[in-house]
Amino acid sequence: MSVRFTSGGVGRFGFDEANATLDAADAMIGRFSDLGKHHSPEQPRPIVARLTQDLGESLFEPGPKGIKYRVWNWSQVQIGQGPTKKRIEQAPNGKTSQKFGDLPIGRAVQLGGAAIVGETVVLFKMMASDGRPWFAFNGRQVSVGTSTLLSLQEEPTEISPGKYRYLAQPIYINESAQTALNTAMPVGVAFNVYELSELHGQEVEFDNPPSRMLRDGPVKGPVVGVLANDPTMPPVYVFDATAPLIPECGGPVPGAFGNLLGGNL
Repeated sequence: MSVRFTSGGVGRFGFDEANATLDAADAMIGRFSDLGKHHSPEQPRPIVARLTQDLGESLFEPGPKGIKYRVWNWSQVQIGQGPTKKRIEQAPNGKTSQKFGDLPIGRAVQLGGAAIVGETVVLFKMMASDGRPWFAFNGRQVSVGTSTLLSLQEEPTEISPGKYRYLAQPIYINESAQTALNTAMPVGVAFNVYELSELHGQEVEFDNPPSRMLRDGPVKGPVVGVLANDPTMPPVYVFDATAPLIPECGGPVPGAFGNLLGGNL
């Protein structure tokens, strides 16, 4: 507590005013001191960390709309002194995911967006129901209009006859036609504009012979897609691929060829 006055003054500013001013100052110092020392267990300090290893999606069931969560190893970073400029570097005595225990305790869960090994993210502690610590972060947003190769899920949702909502996983492909997950792009839903546009006006019914082409299920990947969502909303890709079609004959085929088809040799 600051020293208090019992007498004296300068003009109208006497010891009562001086003591009131010091009381207010002491109260403010106490409040700032509390803010600096007190941290609620419900709001722990975030950790700035570098992602060191992609542990994949096998530890979590798919979330809403089939979105999958990736899990990462990480290491805390600090601002270091470079030769001419500052740099982000691993903190020698900082936290790491492995220090919290055996896999998967203490690992970072990617809630959305995109991320790659070596990327720096902000982690927030998220407790499991068994009381063990995990961490969570949101990956960076990818610019709308970015294209990528997509692997489509085996069983998409049919939203109306012949139109499907696919779950798409961005992938890479190498010179041997082998694929790998592209974690630099987010997992999201995808739509085929060929289906949404009613086959781009393609004729599917014919009079001679009477027949039509029927859609035979959804498209199967891989396909080339473009990120097309509102940047404030979850990832949505679009692609344009011809849907599988099968012919259906609507009646006898006229002419000699029709006789052959009908067995009239």
